[in-house]
Amino acid sequence: MLAIVAGCGLEEHPRPHSMPGAVKPPAKRYDAKPSSPGPMDEPDGSVEEPPPAEDGSVSAPDDARGNMPRPDAGQPPRKLDAAPAAGPGININGIDVPRAKALVFIHWGHSNMAGHGINPTSLEPFFYTPQPQLWSYQGDGVFVPAKEQTAPDPNSTPGGGPGMAWLRTAAANAGPDYHFISIARGRGSATSAEYLKGGLYYSTFMDRAIQLKGKVTFAGMFIMMGITDRHMPLDQQGGFADRMVQIISDIRADLGEPNLPVLHTDYEVTATGTLAITTDYAIRIRPLILSLPKRVTNLAIIPTDDLTLEDDHHFTLTSHKTWCERGIQLMIDHGWFPWTN
Repeated sequence: MLAIVAGCGLEEHPRPHSMPGAVKPPAKRYDAKPSSPGPMDEPDGSVEEPPPAEDGSVSAPDDARGNMPRPDAGQPPRKLDAAPAAGPGININGIDVPRAKALVFIHWGHSNMAGHGINPTSLEPFFYTPQPQLWSYQGDGVFVPAKEQTAPDPNSTPGGGPGMAWLRTAAANAGPDYHFISIARGRGSATSAEYLKGGLYYSTFMDRAIQLKGKVTFAGMFIMMGITDRHMPLDQQGGFADRMVQIISDIRADLGEPNLPVLHTDYEVTATGTLAITTDYAIRIRPLILSLPKRVTNLAIIPTDDLTLEDDHHFTLTSHKTWCERGIQLMIDHGWFPWTN
């Protein structure tokens, strides 16, 4: 499977307003347990949108801790065929892999996608040891055995992200003949505007993905965005959902995959300090994140409840593993993972 990923950072990508320094995680983790994401929207993805405020924000949740229901759009998600792609396939380092067995995940986002996880050290082999049939596509026909970082950001502190955990978890739930491929981009502090087609980062992963079009099966896309749009001017932050809808639409169109499943992270609800779920920014942006399943077909939100942190918002290795397990399970539950054992 081909995976595309993106993430956020501390100060590796400067913005007009500096980010706060790292703080220790709270002794007690966030214990809210929101309900599961609802079914997907109508096939055309259209829904009636609530009117924004003059500054582009949305109404704050009544619960100060942000315990908000998941979006529910009405129509069930479209299930995928286990062999949707016919064709000769692709050669991966001398191995001829049929198109239906070469599964690509595309993943992109901010610094959590790039990866800052270092704890616990006992999980390092899970993230840094290659596994047969798990690959990272570098472009121009070059495949390398996957390991962290799969979505490296040269300007960030090296650490483990979700890419390898996603590939391992997918492989553990699939038959033995499948090859899983990551195509990814992580950039600390990057905003959704910078991932728009024609912007700074869209082509950094999509050029590679398009090279494999017609040779592989695009299995899905997972995304980590939301928390970094605070670096944008206040009057533009309210356009987050519109930008994400556009980016996903462009990716699907460029790949010729209108029903490509998308897994998007919830806000980092265990974040602390100036990024906590109770802050003004979190109260504005989280409803926009949770609105995405109503606006985009075949999109689900991966919960971030009870995830431990390395600092004020970066996931530990344990949290990346848990987040990926939740994401793959969502794919299975929605009928988007037809390659199970």
